[in-house]
Amino acid sequence: MNTFSEISSNNPIWKVLLFLNKVPADFPQVKSNSRILPIVYFSQGVLQIFERQIDFKSHVSTDDNRYKNLKNYFSFEIQNQDFKVDRYQHPRPFMKSFNISWIKLSILNKNPSDHLLISFGGQGRGMAEIKNKNDEIFEILKDRFDQ
Repeated sequence: MNTFSEISSNNPIWKVLLFLNKVPADFPQVKSNSRILPIVYFSQGVLQIFERQIDFKSHVSTDDNRYKNLKNYFSFEIQNQDFKVDRYQHPRPFMKSFNISWIKLSILNKNPSDHLLISFGGQGRGMAEIKNKNDEIFEILKDRFDQ
């Protein structure tokens, strides 16, 4: 997220509009209207919440050429007792209006920096929907975790 903020800060809107923005070749990105834009996530897919565990499997259509550098084969399965769920907001966001509250899954009995940030997907004007869905997912995970 820090790298995303740095890339975005170095590329003001006028550079994007004039196709002068620079995104590192290996950074996750999306092509939108012939413009290359950095994205804040490295994988997209389906999160399933079961009674005793959560599963995630990435899913990026190979037909969708808009995305680059996403981890298409990323997955995890975590038992409820093996993680702690919290909220996370980036302390120095690129734009405060787009600074969503992520769901932070900290893996217990591991390196303290071992965690995953997850969020419901969306873009642009859909920030309210992202916030509401993240709140809903967080509450479900909290309920499962607290049992």
